[in-house]
Amino acid sequence: MAIEETIRLNQIMVGAVLARAVCAIAELGIPDLIALGAARPASELAAAAGRDERALYRTLRFLASHGFFEETQPGSFALTPLSEALRSDAKGSFRAAARMLGRMSVGLPEFDHSLRSGESALGKALGE
Repeated sequence: MAIEETIRLNQIMVGAVLARAVCAIAELGIPDLIALGAARPASELAAAAGRDERALYRTLRFLASHGFFEETQPGSFALTPLSEALRSDAKGSFRAAARMLGRMSVGLPEFDHSLRSGESALGKALGE
């Protein structure tokens, strides 16, 4: 396989994980927990969201590597234009759309079932 195809396939696969991480962060309201123009430690964000600190930290670092947050100092994160768009008070907020897409993605693990049977992957995932 040529390097171009390998790079493109990697981008697609990482993109799927990135999309899921964005949906999860939007669902938790993490951007709303960070004041505009300020940074907040992952430990405080995890406590406020009721989530595991190490897992949230890893997710925030992953998202920061794709421009969704800025790690201003080790363990502290500030908003970027991408994460600001996920705030519930942002003009034209994308938070509701990200939350909806995250909920719809529950059917993705059942995609193979859909290919085998022709039935809805989402229906299978939801037991319908």
